[in-house]
Amino acid sequence: MAHDPVELMELRLFLEDICYDLVRFREAHGRGVRHGDIHIRQESAMPGDTGYADLEILHPDGPSDYIEVKWGYEADQLLSALGRKYGTLGRRTAFRSTLSVVTDLSDEEWAAFEAAAGSVLDGRLILERLDRARFEAQLQEHFGVALPRVDRACLLQVRSAIEKTKGVLAFGEGYKGSILEDNTLWHVGHWVVEKARERDDLATLLAPGLYTDVAVVIADISGFSSYVRDTPDDAVMRYILTSFYTKARRQVLASGGTLSQFVGDAVIALFGLQHDGSDYMQQALQCAGALLDIGSSVSSSWQRMIDRIQQAAGCHAGIAVGDLHLVPLRAFSRSYVGVIADSVNMASRLASVAKPHEIVVSNAFYQRLPHASQKGFSEMAPVDAKNMGLLRAWKSGLRT
Repeated sequence: MAHDPVELMELRLFLEDICYDLVRFREAHGRGVRHGDIHIRQESAMPGDTGYADLEILHPDGPSDYIEVKWGYEADQLLSALGRKYGTLGRRTAFRSTLSVVTDLSDEEWAAFEAAAGSVLDGRLILERLDRARFEAQLQEHFGVALPRVDRACLLQVRSAIEKTKGVLAFGEGYKGSILEDNTLWHVGHWVVEKARERDDLATLLAPGLYTDVAVVIADISGFSSYVRDTPDDAVMRYILTSFYTKARRQVLASGGTLSQFVGDAVIALFGLQHDGSDYMQQALQCAGALLDIGSSVSSSWQRMIDRIQQAAGCHAGIAVGDLHLVPLRAFSRSYVGVIADSVNMASRLASVAKPHEIVVSNAFYQRLPHASQKGFSEMAPVDAKNMGLLRAWKSGLRT
C-alpha cells in the first residue's frame, strides 16, 4: 500500500476510475440495459452540505446507490468520513440504498466498523464491503482480469483490460486499438460509438466538417492561480489537476457530451454533435451543474492540503450555442481534431464573468432550455465580450 499521502490519494483516484467502469458494466449486465442508459454522477453533493459521494448510481425507478473508495482508511477514519456524509439521506429516498465501500480493512476491523456504523449511518443504507477479493471477483466476471495486488502494475493491467473490453463493445470484434479508435474513445463514451456502429455511421463520428447548433460548456476552477501560489508541494497541484481532469472527463461522457480538450484548469465539452434526438441542451446544463459539484469537491480536497485559506472555491461555468467546425490537426488524418467556433469564445467569456458555483449562459442557449430549467436563471447586465460586442446573458447559482 502507498504510504506517501499524495500517492495514496492517487491510488484511490485510480480505484475510483476502475469502479466507475465496473459499475457501468455491472449495471448493464444486471439490469439488461444499454450502457448509455446508466446514469452515474461523481462527487454528488449530499444533503446538508455534508460532503460529496464518490460515485452515485441513479436509478430511474428507485433509490440511488453509492460507492465510496476508502482504501487506506483506518476503521475510525472510515466511520467518521462515512458518518459525516451518510448520517442522513434526507428526502432522497424512502427506500433502501446500497453503500459499497472499497476498503483494505481486515475482517476483524470491518466487523468492528460495521458494528459501530449502525449508530451513525442512515438506517436505510445497506453496507457492502468491497475488499480486494470481492473486487477481483467482479473484475474477473466483467473484464476477465485478476487483481493479485492493489499496486500500480496490477492496476495498470486492469485498466488495459477494461479499455480493451470497452473498445470491443464500441467497435466490435474488429477493434484493433488503433490511434483513431482509442482517440475516439477518449472524446466520447463507448456506448456512443457502439450506437454509431449499429447505424453503420462510424465514418461520420467526429468527422471534420461543419456542425450546427452545438452547445459548448466551459468550466474551470475558481481561484486556481491563488491555490497554485499557496501550494508549496508541486505533487499536490499535479494530483488536484489529475483528479479534476479525470472526474470532469468522465462526467462529460456520462452526460452524453463530447470532450473537446482541457486548457489549463478548464474543461471544454460539446453537446449535440451527434444530433441523436436527445435533449442535449438540457444535458449540457446538467453536465455544467455536475461539474460545479466536482469543482467544489476538488477545491475542498485542495484546501485540506495547504495552510492558507483560499477566498474562492469550486468551479464556474459558461455555456453558449452555435455552429462550429471540427478541423483536422494534421493532413490526411482524423485521429486528432480541433474546434473552431465563435461559440467557444463566447462560452469562455461567459465563464470568465461567472462567480464560483455559478453558470452563465448565452441568451440563445437560455431560450432553447425547457421552461422548468429557465426558472433557475436570472438575467444579467449585458456582458462585454470585447471583440464580440455586448452579450445578453443569464446566470444560475443553482446546482442542476
